[in-house]
Amino acid sequence: REARGRRIAVRATAGADGKAGRAAARRGAAPSRSVPVPFLRQHTGLDSGRCGGPGADGCRPRPQTALAFQAALDREGPGAVPLQYDVAEGHRCPARPVAACVCRGAGDPDDVSPGHRPQGGRHCPARCPSETRSTRSQCLDSPMKVLLVILHADPSRGGAEAYTIQLLNKLREMGHEARIAASTFHPTIPAEWRVPLKHEGLTRTSRYACFLDALDEHLDATSYDRIHAMLPVRRCDLYHPHAGVAAILPAGVSRFFNPRPRRFAAIERALLEGDRSPVVLSLSSYIDAQLKKAYPATPLRIERLMNAADLGRFDPERVSAVELPIAAPRALMIAQDFARKGLSPTLRAMQAVEAVSLVVVGGDDPAPYRKQSEPFASRVHFAGLTSEAPRYYRAADFFVLPTRHDPCSLVVLEALAMGLPVITTRQNGAADVMTHGVHGFILDHADDPPALAEALRSLADDST
Repeated sequence: REARGRRIAVRATAGADGKAGRAAARRGAAPSRSVPVPFLRQHTGLDSGRCGGPGADGCRPRPQTALAFQAALDREGPGAVPLQYDVAEGHRCPARPVAACVCRGAGDPDDVSPGHRPQGGRHCPARCPSETRSTRSQCLDSPMKVLLVILHADPSRGGAEAYTIQLLNKLREMGHEARIAASTFHPTIPAEWRVPLKHEGLTRTSRYACFLDALDEHLDATSYDRIHAMLPVRRCDLYHPHAGVAAILPAGVSRFFNPRPRRFAAIERALLEGDRSPVVLSLSSYIDAQLKKAYPATPLRIERLMNAADLGRFDPERVSAVELPIAAPRALMIAQDFARKGLSPTLRAMQAVEAVSLVVVGGDDPAPYRKQSEPFASRVHFAGLTSEAPRYYRAADFFVLPTRHDPCSLVVLEALAMGLPVITTRQNGAADVMTHGVHGFILDHADDPPALAEALRSLADDST
């Protein structure tokens, strides 16, 4: 176990200081996990002091947690009310049925018209009359009614879904009446937490339109203190774009042949450029840059809120390695979209690095990649879906994810928490917590097999 710990310490300092790290290991340096300091600071519960918000006398200390929502940067410094559920003055009123709408009239900012019927027959997202506005901030410890919105509430589908379910569980644990609106649900989510939304149609675009209409109908009939959306919707209080900025497509995606991105972009633009735009929770500097590029003239309210790993679950000292049928040194990739996450360039790079084996975990179709890896099939293992990701990290020597586009890869953060050096790209927001040559390697582009091969070779050398 001590030898394994020393190897972790060496691998996590691969690159510029690799020789010094190996020398320290030979001298018997204590086992350690070299996780980036910003990562530790942001993801282990920044402040556990009192809430400190207006009217917050008697607030309980915020519990330390690895969930990003608890580790959000405070608005006014340590102890302030966490941004994402802060009730700001001027916040729009809860959704009401059209017949009871009390939105301001379009012509007169002081006109409150109970009989006003918004365009399209839906609730108008205009500001509330002054007498209905909140006049103080609300402490996160006060019970609130929160709706999370995502297309599929199934953590097995990817990082965004896993994060949303974690957030739902934590909100419920803290005493909030949190529910999740989605078209499909994992069977472990209790029925009383669910808000099922229709997702019907012949095409993905028509199914998305059906989903939006069903969400609007629900919000017209039910009021919430906070609506937290993970994808473009027509109204919400917090917009958390886990798939990236809809107005900017990742490389290789065409709007001409796929109208769904156009629909996403149009809904997002109407949401962010409207009179009552939500707070945008950006997962990384990569998404910050996308937002500024897509909306240069729009005064967006952007706050950084990265994903985070559960440091209790992803701890190499608490799990045992899974048995694998391939030899070390082993690279590990965990992904649900093999094309976007860079499996093909990884396999091309492996042709030039004979010392490395690769373990691929995920539910995507492996058939085309099995064919690509036929010349070195004995060094590639497709493991399929798993619920034991920590055991795969524990069995690996380093992690590889040369993604074309990733707002903030959760698996990269998990790999770092498990003490693994990482190879990824500048198109991955999780690179914000990495230093090139210290915590692994950050490639300029996903489709660069020679650079990827060099990074694989370097980490393989440090693993032996």
